[in-house]
Amino acid sequence: MDAEIEAYRRDGAVAPLGVFAPGWIDALARGVERNMEEPGRGASAVRCRDRRN
Repeated sequence: MDAEIEAYRRDGAVAPLGVFAPGWIDALARGVERNMEEPGRGASAVRCRDRRN
């Protein structure tokens, strides 16, 4: 766990390999796909922030 924390501090992201069961990964992928197809009210705020970068 310490290596993952250090990697996050260094790189700003980590790959949590083996942490989630495949069923959870599939559910998350479906959720992301749905949100991309049908963004909610908060989506515009994220887009505005992304445009500023």
